[in-house]
Amino acid sequence: MSLLLRTETRGVYRSQPKGNAVINFDHPLSKNMTFDMTASLGFVNNVTNAQATTTVGASTIPSSQGLGYGVSQSAGNCIYFSNQVILTAFPFSILIVADTRTEANRKFMFQFGANSGSASARVWVLFNGTATSGSSSDSSGKIYLYTIDTSLNQNSPAAGGIASSIIDGVHSYGITCDSTTTSYYRDGKLLGTESPTNTNPVWTSLGITSINGAAPALSNVRPFDRSQVLTRFWNGRLLTEQDYRSLYENPWQIYMARAKDKWIFPPISAGGDVTVSASAQALSLSLQTPVVTTTSSVTVSPTAQSLSLTLQSPVISVGGGVTVTPTAQSITSSLQSVTVTGTALVSPAAQSLSLTQQTPVVSVGGNISFSVSAQALTLTAQAPTLQGAANISPTAQSLTFSQPSPTMSGTSVIVTTPIALNLFLHAPLFGPSSSPRTAPIMRITRSIDIVLYRS
Repeated sequence: MSLLLRTETRGVYRSQPKGNAVINFDHPLSKNMTFDMTASLGFVNNVTNAQATTTVGASTIPSSQGLGYGVSQSAGNCIYFSNQVILTAFPFSILIVADTRTEANRKFMFQFGANSGSASARVWVLFNGTATSGSSSDSSGKIYLYTIDTSLNQNSPAAGGIASSIIDGVHSYGITCDSTTTSYYRDGKLLGTESPTNTNPVWTSLGITSINGAAPALSNVRPFDRSQVLTRFWNGRLLTEQDYRSLYENPWQIYMARAKDKWIFPPISAGGDVTVSASAQALSLSLQTPVVTTTSSVTVSPTAQSLSLTLQSPVISVGGGVTVTPTAQSITSSLQSVTVTGTALVSPAAQSLSLTQQTPVVSVGGNISFSVSAQALTLTAQAPTLQGAANISPTAQSLTFSQPSPTMSGTSVIVTTPIALNLFLHAPLFGPSSSPRTAPIMRITRSIDIVLYRS
């Protein structure tokens, strides 16, 4: 049995979480989400718990919707993840909550693609900007999904984007693309759509993700230096206008508070092993029959005071054993019989071993040994056989053989006190005559009297 650490969660956030929060992956809006980052939870993709590789120039900036990240204006500055493959298929969806303003100064809010100056498939999100022939430019108020396909051509429409989309203040911006249509949202409302020039993939397998700026190797000097509060990405999912409205009303709803961790005791199923660690004080198995399987053992550690098996019949199978260490006071098996197959051992500290209403059997080659404190050994209705050098020690008072006929082999000796010795035989004549005579009957009594008769 092992203790398990279970983390319980509860509650739904209605404001930016501050530290002790996790994503509720059972929430409908969490499905297919591959990236989530907000400043109050650190430089972390909360979907995978991956830390940002570099955060050059990044700092926290407060806003009316919570704490966000801003990145200072310098070439290559951004929040950079070197191995987060968050895009592998159409459609995809993006959410950015940021403190924006209308200005003719384009900002790279997001990038997925290679960290290289060479041509490569890429996805960017530009605020106050657009692009033509693979080159970006300022365009005040525009929001634009700027893409390069796997053929290294600009996939997004030239000089595209939706005008008058970026406004002052903290707002919720959304973008979706299903390879044929790109849709733009602000604060839960659809702003407009446009069509990519082809349906080619716009991603690579390199897993490069950058927030608040383009990838470092591009040496781009257009990072977002205001407060970017929240960035999310969904792979293989097209969010709807209703989804974006829900996220505008409460972008924090997919988080839930983490409760205090607690240790739990899982149930023990049949056939499992029971292990009690050193810190456990007691193990109780109620109304169950513990079974020790082959080569397994149940061990009571030195700190345990007793092991009680009540109203059950413990069974020790081949190779198994129940071991009680010296500090254990007792093993109790109540109202049941204990059956030991193999060898039973009572340690010196045990005071007595009682086998009630049972006939102990010693098999061929087996021994029964008693210490000096044993007073008697009684074998009833049995015919004991003494073989070899069997001995009865001097302290034994008597050895009784009832009804059977004892057989003594070899040099075995029985010593007893005779009551009488009667010899009936023909004896030779006594005297000088050499003629054979008929012998009298000679009798030796207890007093050894000898009577001779001549004819």
